[in-house]
Amino acid sequence: MIKSNLAGNFLRDKNVASVFPTTKKTVSKICSSIDFEKNIIIVEYGPGTGIFTEYLLSKMNKDSKLIVIEKNKNLSFFLKNKFKDKRLRIFNDSAENIKDILKKEKIRGIDYIISGIPLSFLSSLQRDNLLKDTYNILKKGGKFLVYQFSRKSKSLIAKHFDQIFSYLQIFNIPPLFVFEASKKSEKSKFSS
Repeated sequence: MIKSNLAGNFLRDKNVASVFPTTKKTVSKICSSIDFEKNIIIVEYGPGTGIFTEYLLSKMNKDSKLIVIEKNKNLSFFLKNKFKDKRLRIFNDSAENIKDILKKEKIRGIDYIISGIPLSFLSSLQRDNLLKDTYNILKKGGKFLVYQFSRKSKSLIAKHFDQIFSYLQIFNIPPLFVFEASKKSEKSKFSS
């Protein structure tokens, strides 16, 4: 049996961040800075039941790609059965392995990365490595779109990104802090 129930997965898996899926209004707002007219590559960390995945696939053009990384086995299996789209690649893996995943897929630069992974759930080393790798895999002008339950995440993200814009999205249960972090420089801020 495929278990897509967020509440059940939330209770069984500490990596599942919320009992409630993100609202469609919130998804649309967070994705409003994505240029869907271009051929783009998007990575989604922790798609859960695929609320963002579904929206992104409905907006992307036929030559764009979406890579989703879901650590929870039940949710990953659910996504693989729910979505049959040649633009989509689903990995049952940790976002911490993004560089290896992209190498396997022969992809060198990402336009947008969307994440709801609660940064506070990660150790400081895991968090710093993930944010460093996220910055490094983005193309110049690329954006990291993050939604979190805590405002404190802004300072964690800002340590790694050139520019960050944030707002509170109240039309969600519970309300979310949204961070749009941009990579402005051509060079990596960090050694790989």
